[in-house]
Amino acid sequence: MRVLSWPLGVLLAAQFVASLGFGAVLPTLPLFVHDHGLPLASLGLMVATYSVATLVAQVVAGRLSDTFGRRVLMTVGLLLAAGGMAAFLLPGPPLLYLLWRGVWGLGSGTLQPVALAAAADLLPEEARGRGYGWMSSAMMGGIAAGPMFGAAVVALAGLAAPFFLGAPLTLLTAAAVWTWMPRHQTTHRVPGAVRSKGPVAGRVHRQWFWLNAAWMGAIGVYDTAWSIYLSRLGAPSWLIGASWTVFALPLMGTNFIGGRLADHASWRKRLVLAATFAEAGIVLAYAFLKSPIWAIAVSSLESVTVAMSSPSLNAAVMQEAHAEERGAVQGRLQAYGSAGSLALAVAAGYLLAWHLTAPFLLGGTVLAVVAAAVSLSWGLTRHQLPRSTPAGPTRSS
Repeated sequence: MRVLSWPLGVLLAAQFVASLGFGAVLPTLPLFVHDHGLPLASLGLMVATYSVATLVAQVVAGRLSDTFGRRVLMTVGLLLAAGGMAAFLLPGPPLLYLLWRGVWGLGSGTLQPVALAAAADLLPEEARGRGYGWMSSAMMGGIAAGPMFGAAVVALAGLAAPFFLGAPLTLLTAAAVWTWMPRHQTTHRVPGAVRSKGPVAGRVHRQWFWLNAAWMGAIGVYDTAWSIYLSRLGAPSWLIGASWTVFALPLMGTNFIGGRLADHASWRKRLVLAATFAEAGIVLAYAFLKSPIWAIAVSSLESVTVAMSSPSLNAAVMQEAHAEERGAVQGRLQAYGSAGSLALAVAAGYLLAWHLTAPFLLGGTVLAVVAAAVSLSWGLTRHQLPRSTPAGPTRSS
């Protein structure tokens, strides 16, 4: 069975470019805006503006894509991201940077759930795990390459260079999506399947949303505390930068294994729960490590847990969702994740001032508690794994 297609390749490229632009600008963004007059006290507000805009867009865009199509909403998201990025180069009061970062967040939040729903449209059930593994690898590839790309162009042409390159590249990607993505999403459904009239939350296990919130909450902890944690352990700046690559590169490879395993629908719940418990243990372990080398080595193990969890979680949610509501479901799933990331990132900032390892104790505890609660809720017995719904998409005819 042929899985790769030209539209899917465009989708993967869009995911890569969006992540590349994010990664290229993020390390130098605080320096750029502060150099142009934005007070240091407003940097946190700019981060919050982006996060809130992303969350709002995820909820709205996913649902709109079910009505107007993935192609339209993905193009809108890329145009908003490109516009927000380019606007940083415009003259004006420094506080306008908050607005432009919000526009950028709307674009990123629009693209993410719609792209994930589009992947489900383009792939049959039996290959969807692999597809989400590829999507994750494309995203991590962009994030891993972005800082190196950004640092290189900044060294050559200054702090504004990532914006000059990132905005046109994102516009070209929008043109590719508009040109080559299907005008109407393609769905793989059971012949004769009847659409359920119940609410989305009634057909899709709520537990998936809470699991995604816990996983993204752990990412919020890392975004806030990881660099400071390594620095306090004695890591030089180059080693702190390399630690992100040590995590990203193995993940890009192990995603293909996790995607293959996720193609087995009956394994998905077990894979996600086992990976979540393992991730909880790894995050808690940082509280007891005294060497930055050991901390980075342990972080490389997280690539396995993420690779086992992410493709299975997305494939399972799309299996349970009805074809006409995949965008709405992905929007809700990603919004739960953004809310979890924002909440734990804020909490980690306060906890970090109290004790260096407190944010990791929080993140690991949240993961463990959510995984335990979900396990009890599902009651992991053989006859309950997996749940299949007649309205959900399965093997195409």
